[in-house]
Amino acid sequence: MDRADNRRRHARGSTALAARIFPSGYSCQILDISPRGMRLRLETPMPMADSFIVVEWASGDAHDAQAVWTREGEVGVQVLRTCDLRDRAPLPFAEAKAAWLAERAANPEAA
Repeated sequence: MDRADNRRRHARGSTALAARIFPSGYSCQILDISPRGMRLRLETPMPMADSFIVVEWASGDAHDAQAVWTREGEVGVQVLRTCDLRDRAPLPFAEAKAAWLAERAANPEAA
């Protein structure tokens, strides 16, 4: 059987980016990423909605994502669209943007 790695249209680059999942604000880590997908590591198991927003916490890049698979504390997601929270963001990104901006305001040295 083909591995998911072999079926991808875009190569994924390994990383270790701090991220948060919304609407919950749950912390996770992006283990690898491409323009159309990513693999997340959850700090603790949590129920996953079919679709959610993933925010790269350092950069403010936010991804409208859909869960494709889950396995042993990891989630593979398809990225449906991306926006930069430093700019105008569509309504589905509003909660994530508000939380991201609030943390930036509270911790300006982290920005």
